[in-house]
Amino acid sequence: MAEAASDEDKIISLLARMPMLKMFDKEQLRQVLAFTRIRRYDLGDTIIEEGQNDQTLFFLITGNVYVVKNGVNIGEFNNTGDIFGEMSIIDGSVRSASIVSGGKSLCMSIAASFFENAGTEQQTLMCQNILFRAIAQILAERLRTMNADNIDLRKEIESLKSGR
Repeated sequence: MAEAASDEDKIISLLARMPMLKMFDKEQLRQVLAFTRIRRYDLGDTIIEEGQNDQTLFFLITGNVYVVKNGVNIGEFNNTGDIFGEMSIIDGSVRSASIVSGGKSLCMSIAASFFENAGTEQQTLMCQNILFRAIAQILAERLRTMNADNIDLRKEIESLKSGR
């Protein structure tokens, strides 16, 4: 039993490093763990499958995962606290891409229903506020990246058109 407590303490220590969870103390992080699942993945394990319909949000604790769309690797998450699976939480649509483990990875998963009833009304509102701020930050970062890529592609197209 002491080993399980030690594992939980290690996970809480890792969770405390996540930007979205830094404001929580250890006891609050233990409460978060009660509503989540800690999942371990090996190289090549599919965490999210493109086209599937589920509403689970994932936080990368350790390791790295790849984003795969139509069989093509289009991105990677490798930082503690990286969030994936948020798009289905936002709009309820099927998974737009697969997430595949790039090695030994540890993730925390939370069902969307947690954010609808996280305890008292105040606790639920706090959790929803944190979730939506985190999602807004993620989407803003991805939009900035896509805009920069778009500009680079337009420059390359213009260069090709002009024969340079």
